[in-house]
Amino acid sequence: MCIRDRIVNCVEAKKCRDKKVVYNSKISLETLKPGWLVDAVVKQVLLNGIYVQFLRNMEGTVFVDHLPKPLEKYSRNEKVALRVIMVDLTSKIVNLSAKQHLVQLSPSAPPLKIGAVVPSATVSGEAYGGSYYLSLDSPEGVTVFLHKSHAKDLSVEE
Repeated sequence: MCIRDRIVNCVEAKKCRDKKVVYNSKISLETLKPGWLVDAVVKQVLLNGIYVQFLRNMEGTVFVDHLPKPLEKYSRNEKVALRVIMVDLTSKIVNLSAKQHLVQLSPSAPPLKIGAVVPSATVSGEAYGGSYYLSLDSPEGVTVFLHKSHAKDLSVEE
C-alpha cells in the first residue's frame, strides 16, 4: 500500500494507554484512529482470525498473529479488549490487535532474533495453513507465532 500524499494522524501513547473509547455518534470510520483502545464482541471466528464488532456500528478483523491465544479458544459473542492498529479509508478495513503488549501499551518479552534456536519450545496449537503457536519455556510464559515458511525443519512430537 502506498501512503504518498496522505496525512496520518497519530495518537500519543500517554493519551490512550488505559482510556477506552466508548460509543459516540460523532465517531465514524473517518475519525477512528490507530491506537484507540476499544471493547469489542466476537461476531465470527474465521479461518485466519476473528471478525469483531465495536463501538456499536463498526466492524473489523483481528488476524491470527494478533491473537494472544489459539483461534479455537474464541467463541461468538465473547467480549475482548482490542487496540486499533490500522484504518484503511479507501477499502473501509479496520485491523485490530488483542496482543497484551499492544492492548496495555507495554513492552513485550525481549524478541528472539530470526534464526535463533529455541531448544525448549513446545507446540501449543496449530494456526491456519500449517503455521504454529509455540510456548517458550520462560517465566513469563511467552507464546509466539511461527509462520509456516519458517517451520520447514519443525518436527512435532505427539
